[in-house]
Amino acid sequence: MIYLLLFTWCLPQTLLAYIIRVFVKPVKVEKQGVINIYKVDWNTGSLSMSNKIFLCRSHWENEKVLMHEIGHFKQSLILGWFFLLVIGLPSLMWARWGHDMANKHREKKGLPKVDYCSFYTEKWANKLGGVE
Repeated sequence: MIYLLLFTWCLPQTLLAYIIRVFVKPVKVEKQGVINIYKVDWNTGSLSMSNKIFLCRSHWENEKVLMHEIGHFKQSLILGWFFLLVIGLPSLMWARWGHDMANKHREKKGLPKVDYCSFYTEKWANKLGGVE
């Protein structure tokens, strides 16, 4: 049943996950239920697309990061075709630019730094993944 969901309700992110997988050669592959965990040799952050989780080298043994990425998988199941617009793109932008920009702005104003997981996409992933 879950695979039917992945190839219908979650089709856009499932296809994107397969495209990423074609270009990324993992060092190690693990399976947790229907989730494929690819331990990859990059250090630019971890990524979830559909039932595929790409864990960067610095996160290989970090259970909280894995749980967080499983939370993104659950978001994908909940949001289906809307996942990339509601979660995927905002999460990517927050990870690449938003978090750093927010902290630089807050630093100039003498305010405390913003926690990475305070952004709605990450906070919800933590909740669904059981991190919080």
